[in-house]
Amino acid sequence: MITVAGGENPVFIREKIESVSAAFKGGEKTVYYGDELSADEFFGDLLTGSLFCAERMLIVRNAGKCKSEFEKQLLNYLSDPSDGVHLVLEYQKIPAKVQKAA
Repeated sequence: MITVAGGENPVFIREKIESVSAAFKGGEKTVYYGDELSADEFFGDLLTGSLFCAERMLIVRNAGKCKSEFEKQLLNYLSDPSDGVHLVLEYQKIPAKVQKAA
């Protein structure tokens, strides 16, 4: 499952992510921040399954602040997302390529 939240209204974005997060009844949730994110580390975590949970939720806040290498790898991932991974992306302005792929 892929959720992309974005727009001019930060309250709407926060409520959307909180709603999706609250509905997730699976295992672990991990939050990443775009301005601190290493694409290699993130995608390593994303593509590696958990030993303890069948399902995971990964939330990327401020995804628009990620380096350009992140978007390239993200678009590749979105073409064939992993089962059992709920990916939530928060953007102030959603890139057209990401919106189309998601």
